[in-house]
Amino acid sequence: MRTVQDIVLNSYQELQLIRFQAEDLVPESSLELFDEIIADASMKLRMLNDLDATPEKQMEMGIGIDYDRRRPGDVSERVFSGVTGQPLDAR
Repeated sequence: MRTVQDIVLNSYQELQLIRFQAEDLVPESSLELFDEIIADASMKLRMLNDLDATPEKQMEMGIGIDYDRRRPGDVSERVFSGVTGQPLDAR
């Protein structure tokens, strides 16, 4: 998992550099969408990192980790994508 975190954090830093360079070149709405996409990915990675176990689920590309599964007794709100506004569990 540390290798994945290293890759993702390095990519995030590079994306932030691109975002700063684009600030005066693209519409504000595009920058806001970019920020939403980054925030959505960050939230999902945080959820994956916080798992106590690794439940699996069938995904389009094969078996994956069910990082957004609600645990029994979990009283938190359903998690919605900041990009699409759809529940993350509505696939």
